[in-house]
Amino acid sequence: MQTTEMPSQPIHVYVHTLCSLLIVASVSNRTNITLHDRNLRKFGPEWKCVMLTYSERTDFPKRCEVIRHDNTFWGQILHKSLGQISTYGCGKKLLMLDDVDLLDLDLPRLQTFASQHRLDVASPTVFDAHYKWMRFTKDGRSRETDHRMRNNTEADAYEAKLSSLPRGQFVEFFATLLSPLAWLTFSKLLELMPNGKGWGYDICLGRHLVSGVDTSQHVFHTGSRVLAHARGKLMAALRKESGQLTRMCTMEWFNKTQEHPARGAHGGGREHQQHKERVDGQLAVEALADAELTRWTVH
Repeated sequence: MQTTEMPSQPIHVYVHTLCSLLIVASVSNRTNITLHDRNLRKFGPEWKCVMLTYSERTDFPKRCEVIRHDNTFWGQILHKSLGQISTYGCGKKLLMLDDVDLLDLDLPRLQTFASQHRLDVASPTVFDAHYKWMRFTKDGRSRETDHRMRNNTEADAYEAKLSSLPRGQFVEFFATLLSPLAWLTFSKLLELMPNGKGWGYDICLGRHLVSGVDTSQHVFHTGSRVLAHARGKLMAALRKESGQLTRMCTMEWFNKTQEHPARGAHGGGREHQQHKERVDGQLAVEALADAELTRWTVH
């Protein structure tokens, strides 16, 4: 385990497509490190690991480096860490909360799922997620699979799904696989709301990038949902933050963030061209519909 320091000057790094980066954000004194020791067994040698923390604890897994920024919220610590994260030079990233048990997550299969369905953002289903399209039941079936079984046919369930959920659906951040383009866009969102607590970033990503959930894989959100159940002034602040961010992340803003995607440390030039080709001719919408169908059929 190493603690990294912020470089005094920006470091520009080409994306190394042969490595991927696990980012755990953010570790507190209450975080169960034993859980992360177990989670890390699912990551092959091509995966590097960095843990973001605002605590003074030192018992981090030896495999993971540590970035420390005191007195920070979730979005804020990620924003402060962007320069350091860029020095790893990895392509794909998996952004994970500190209180997620990865259960039966199969990373190669999740990456294949994302590749086959042209997704920039991909996630397993999550027990104790906030939104119904992210959840699965205690016996392991997704909420959508339950609905499919009640309707008897896959076609009935798919039609019901299309009628009940919006296009441009987003993926909640629990254990989220991000393409280089998705990480570039997310980093620009962090710059829009540098002191953010955490609400709204996922909605903006879903507005501009194709996202999907693989219902054949499951993780468990084990920890506190303080922000999800916030009340009073905290709830007002979270809603204000989310509203501000979602008003700012317009299509005009998104297009500007993609003007020079290969510049600097984030990389993503080839991914940007592929994304542009998908958007032309409404291919992005077709890809989303394809991914939604997969969420009924992959087991």
